[in-house]
Amino acid sequence: MDEDVEKMHWGLPDPSRVDGDDETVRAAFMSVIDRIELKVDEWMVRCAPMNSANRVIRVGF
Repeated sequence: MDEDVEKMHWGLPDPSRVDGDDETVRAAFMSVIDRIELKVDEWMVRCAPMNSANRVIRVGF
């Protein structure tokens, strides 16, 4: 394996398995989305010093 490659596993729950009303299911999906955004943000901060020539603009939704 290339030594410059880092494999990560974030172990996120599957929100599609949540039972409940629309609000409960939506909250489950939003929770996972929030965790993904946090993990990506943390990863970008860690990677920024490795390659400062690359600029990434994060667009929210």
